[in-house]
Amino acid sequence: MKDREKIYDGFLELDGLPKKLGREDAKKRGLQFERLALELFEAEKLVKKKSYHTSDNRSEQIDGALYVDGTRALLEVKWVDSGLAASNLYAFLGKVENKFLGTIGIFLSRVNLSDNFLRSLKAGRRQSVIVIHGKDIDHIFKPNFPVAEYIRSIIDHISFDNNTHFSASDFLDNVKFKKQKSQKIID
Repeated sequence: MKDREKIYDGFLELDGLPKKLGREDAKKRGLQFERLALELFEAEKLVKKKSYHTSDNRSEQIDGALYVDGTRALLEVKWVDSGLAASNLYAFLGKVENKFLGTIGIFLSRVNLSDNFLRSLKAGRRQSVIVIHGKDIDHIFKPNFPVAEYIRSIIDHISFDNNTHFSASDFLDNVKFKKQKSQKIID
């Protein structure tokens, strides 16, 4: 738990920086966010591979690779000041779809993504990327938040219901509901 608390403190420090930074400072913040995300997933024993380039060491840079209950996931981590273009998503989709069948992507964005961005996930393609963004990020870095369980729930939710997003708040509400329901059965 101490690791998670240290990671959360690092996140709060990073989040406390001014929203508008110069180009170099913004780049440093993005790299720091990527490092913290990898530390978080590593503390949860989900990291299969840290940031790397594909085998030719030039063509694709991958922020990390995770392994969640038999599912392999490529990780893309972004912290930008304003709306990301759908081209960022399509570039990541290309990386994911170029990998072995069954590989998914996890797109992590500190900034809340637009509905248009989320809708572009379903634009004529097999949905293979899950998004954790905005307020979800506030939740996942908290020391007691069950990150692996949340990712499993996102995969289930999107696989079964074909929605583009399952928020951390909805996940927590669902967990509370299940606990209340099981408590009533026991009583």
